[in-house]
This record gives sequence, structure tokens and C-alpha cells, in this order.
Amino acid sequence: MLIRDLDSRTVLLTGASTGLGPHIARRLRAEGARITLSARNKSALDELAKELGDARVIAADLNQRSELERLAEEAGAVDVLVSNAGIPASGALTSFSLDEIDNAIRVNLRAGIMLARLLVPAMVERGAGHAVFMASMSGHLPAPKNSLYNATKFGLRGFARRSAWSSAAPAWASRW
Repeated sequence: MLIRDLDSRTVLLTGASTGLGPHIARRLRAEGARITLSARNKSALDELAKELGDARVIAADLNQRSELERLAEEAGAVDVLVSNAGIPASGALTSFSLDEIDNAIRVNLRAGIMLARLLVPAMVERGAGHAVFMASMSGHLPAPKNSLYNATKFGLRGFARRSAWSSAAPAWASRW
């Protein structure tokens, strides 16, 4: 489903400070969206918000569950969630510590799922809303020495594909 009209829609964009984040923010702003920017780097978010003119900033570390919950609460009513946060996780599996594996899974996979869980029910109740999950080509085609990153992006893609039709039903939670 395409999001056809972003004018005056409230968009929460995670991973807004680097990579594709600033580009997505600029495009959303050009389409008239009211944007809430989120990432760990508050100074980069403040700079981007200043450039955009009227974007809201909520710095949050999506590796921490309490920060995810705080972000969802502070963001308030969101029309569109753009789950763009992600961290690199390339290399041989044996090159990662167990903490690094947990961190990649928490940020690249769990954060988007948890934000959807926290924000989508209100969208369903209002009868409108979208959740967009940025998964990269690594969610389609596995690459050598990228098993951890591939796994997180395949998981996010699978979640998004399943959720796309099931969340539209009033009893959305019972189908997940």
C-alpha cells in the first residue's frame, strides 16, 4: 500500500541522524509531513531539525527497551512509523561477541517490531496509519560474511510482510 498524502501527517523516523535517515527526513518534509526525528546522536538530530525548520527531536537508544517505550510515549499519535534505525553487523559470525550479536538483533530487528507493537494499535483504532520497515537488500539476498546482518533484515522483512495484511483487521493482535 502506498502512502499517497503526507501533508500534515505525523511521521516518526528512527535512525534519522545518519545514512538514509537525513535523506528520508528531507523527502518527508518536502511532502509536507510533520516529522519527529529519532536517533542516539542528539546534536546531529538538532542540526537536521534546524535544517528542516520545524521537526521535533527525541533522542533515544533503541538498544534499550525503556528507551523504545519512552520514544513511543513521547512521540504521541503517529500516522506513519518509518523504522529506519540499524547498525552494521558484517563479518564472520565468530568475529562477534555475544553482546554484539544481542545489540544487532535489538536494534536491527527488535526495535522496529516493538515500536510497531506500541504504535500500530492506535493507528488501527483511528482507522489510518502506516508502518514502514527499512530492511535493505540484505533482507532479500544473503551476502557472504553478513550472516548476522542478513538474519536481522530477513527477520524484519518477514515481520513486515506478515503484518501488512494482519494489522488491518480489528482483531489485529490475535493474528500475530
